[in-house]
Amino acid sequence: MKRKIKKFRFGLKQIIGEVATGLLTTVILTLLSNQGWLPDKVLLVINIILIIGNILLIRQMWSWGVFYTVGWLIGSFLFFKIGLFNTWQIILYLALPIFALIMRVATSVKRSIAR
Repeated sequence: MKRKIKKFRFGLKQIIGEVATGLLTTVILTLLSNQGWLPDKVLLVINIILIIGNILLIRQMWSWGVFYTVGWLIGSFLFFKIGLFNTWQIILYLALPIFALIMRVATSVKRSIAR
């Protein structure tokens, strides 16, 4: 039981850290972009790099990758609703993780059928 509680606390700390880091990064990039200090093309490249990095992370973490992806989708939607994401960002931040989630589920189904 203690081990489960430790794992839960560790996971909770990771979630809080990830959300705080994501929010801070998004706010900084949005501010730089809105002030004209960061061209849209550079912002697009940065966002694509961040998305690819997160998808590679999701791919490596089987046990919590699906939950991480679902949390990402919810967070992306919330960022869009409060104005931190524009239309093209929300498309990128939703389409790629949804694709990763579909691939994850398909792999899981394939593995269970093979057994």
